[in-house]
Amino acid sequence: MGDTLDTTGSSPSRGADDEALELLAATEVIHAALLGDGDVDGIGEAYDRRERAFDAMRGRVVDGEPPPLGPAARAAVARVRALDEEILEVGFARATAIRDERQSLRKRRSAIQAHTTRERGAPRVVTVKV
Repeated sequence: MGDTLDTTGSSPSRGADDEALELLAATEVIHAALLGDGDVDGIGEAYDRRERAFDAMRGRVVDGEPPPLGPAARAAVARVRALDEEILEVGFARATAIRDERQSLRKRRSAIQAHTTRERGAPRVVTVKV
């Protein structure tokens, strides 16, 4: 397909618009899967689709200037940015929760190991239920 002209006189590339929309579609699948609303099994394919669309858009950059995009594609790129921020926010929160859980497990394991490695002659703690 050829380029189309908009009213400003610049010529947004139909291919770049399609790539921006594909980038958004793939990002929405990833976002839904990571936030628990979507299909986790399809996340690998979505990452591949997103990478292909992003690489194609990056290939259209000339002299550091991004390709001209139509209004729908510009809105799609803005939505991708917003979704990416949410994905990163959730990722950091999950990483913090995982780190805290690992520290808690490490403390419990350390306490258990300290209890099991007592000296044979050391007093033993026994709990009696009355």
